[in-house]
Amino acid sequence: MFKKGFLCILTFIFSVSVLLTGCGNTSSKKTNSNVQQGKVELTMWHYFAQSNQQKALKEIGDAFSKSKDGKVTIKFQYIPFAQLKQQITIGATGGNLPDLVQIDSPDHASFASMGILEDLTPEIEQWGQVKKFFDGPIHSVMLDGKYYGLPLDSNCLVLFYNVKMFKNAGLSKPPATWSELEDYAKKLTKGDIKGLAFSAIKSEESTFQFLPFVWQAGADYNNLDSKGGIEALSFWTDLVKNGYVSKDVLNQTQGDIVTAQFASEKVAMMINGPYEIPTIEQAAPDFKANEDWKVAPLPTYKTAASALGGENIAVIKSSKHKDLAWEFIKFFEQPQIAEKWYKEAGYLPSRKDVAETSSYWKDDPILSVLSEEMNVARPRGPEPRWPEISTAIQEAIQEALTGTASPEQALKNASEQINKVINKK
Repeated sequence: MFKKGFLCILTFIFSVSVLLTGCGNTSSKKTNSNVQQGKVELTMWHYFAQSNQQKALKEIGDAFSKSKDGKVTIKFQYIPFAQLKQQITIGATGGNLPDLVQIDSPDHASFASMGILEDLTPEIEQWGQVKKFFDGPIHSVMLDGKYYGLPLDSNCLVLFYNVKMFKNAGLSKPPATWSELEDYAKKLTKGDIKGLAFSAIKSEESTFQFLPFVWQAGADYNNLDSKGGIEALSFWTDLVKNGYVSKDVLNQTQGDIVTAQFASEKVAMMINGPYEIPTIEQAAPDFKANEDWKVAPLPTYKTAASALGGENIAVIKSSKHKDLAWEFIKFFEQPQIAEKWYKEAGYLPSRKDVAETSSYWKDDPILSVLSEEMNVARPRGPEPRWPEISTAIQEAIQEALTGTASPEQALKNASEQINKVINKK
């Protein structure tokens, strides 16, 4: 569904090109490139694997080049997601890095702290469009109050639910609170059919799915063993212990939950994001959005919260063309071009003004819920040593849900590890 109805590439090219008259050379403090002396080629590393994403990226690069009268070109170099972080680290050591880079949002603070990314605070503040973005994406590019890039695109978590199962159980609307979520999960659990699914696998995916519950209970990664953190993990543990959530979630990714449970109608509700909508369509073509399944905001506890996913874009500090790299980012982030990117690449808007003004998101029953949830989507961290922190959280989830430790003890163990990580010099 996320890919259906997208504008064709030709329309995309035309829509981008009409903006070019207003996208000429712009001034910048980083005047270390002289386009007049000849052509300049910028390089950007990215992990956008899908053909529609790579085509859209190329068209934006071509449009930017046209705005510079062909004197600036951009080479987009694809590096698989699993290899990109290592490649950046190796490149920094060997002095072989691109001008621009795509970064998974939870990794942004790490690369900023290593001195790999350019501090763009003066440029971004002068640009004056920070308030046009959702808070979560903007905070994901910050470290110690400084901006080290801009959000490129976003996603978040919502509740997916089976319409027929709800109707058969006499449920007319989705659950709005933790209490209702547990009650619904109980009513919808029948035999092999479970009420709810979430990913508790030992990877970043379980951290991503668990943190909204922590935030909603008033805690965070740096005080997991507080009352709120214990309430959150106890809630998850009880759902599994009572049989409302399958123990299989301990080994299932978010994609596995779709194929093994939700799309096969083995579970009535699941916590997931828009990136898995194509998976639903592929696994069960006759299982239709807005007819057979719908989405709703995550049920809340003390406050509303969702988890932020998505990508950012940054300028490499060692680039010889930092001024032009920043100009490309500004070009990319124009509302009209950003909107086309979100649509063509299959992401939610990082720009709040796009989400609030575009009928594409406002009028669609699925996308409108997703874009509205972006108002409460929070980034993981930002914290330079996030992978180590996330590992501690994953271990706590595994310990509690398998019964090898109580939620209190599991979170005490995790907090001790996290405090050591945070206090490292």
